[in-house]
Amino acid sequence: MRDSIFAVVRDAILSRRPSCVLDAPCGDARYWDTASFRPDILVGADIAFPGRRSPAIRCVRLDLNRPFPFPPDTFDAALCAEGIEHLLEPHQAIAEFHRVLKPGALLLVSTPNIGNIASRIHYLFRGKYAGCTPIARTPGDFQSRSDYREFLMGEHVRPLSFTDLHFMLTHAGFRISAVYGLDIKPRHR
Repeated sequence: MRDSIFAVVRDAILSRRPSCVLDAPCGDARYWDTASFRPDILVGADIAFPGRRSPAIRCVRLDLNRPFPFPPDTFDAALCAEGIEHLLEPHQAIAEFHRVLKPGALLLVSTPNIGNIASRIHYLFRGKYAGCTPIARTPGDFQSRSDYREFLMGEHVRPLSFTDLHFMLTHAGFRISAVYGLDIKPRHR
């Protein structure tokens, strides 16, 4: 994950100064180490945690394809940075984010842009979006269910277009207030 993406999404959430934030999936959450502001409660949720984790975050093991273990209206803000495309059931996660967020709370979602020209050309010639793996394997192809889940964690199994994501968010009850993009190349002046 590019640090520039994390910095943008983290700063967008922190600009509201929330007291209770959910970061899911959080990975190693290293980007919270450099945050200028930390919420009173910062919960990081992920299906697996690497050896190093940020001391700034309370970690909870969570499969985002399943119901979240938090009561309704718990969080002031939530961050889902570059994780939604790894889920088999992204609509389930979005519905759960809506359930655990307080009314009017902020959900910030980032995902690779499959509509960009490079990804479209990749799809044209290879039959898949750049960075995405069509899932042709099933749980029966693996020794255990956990091996299958580990395989899925590393793959972009459900690339989402803006239209897909917009539909899921509005269907769950969210109101989209802004859409951002990152420039990959510096702008020429």
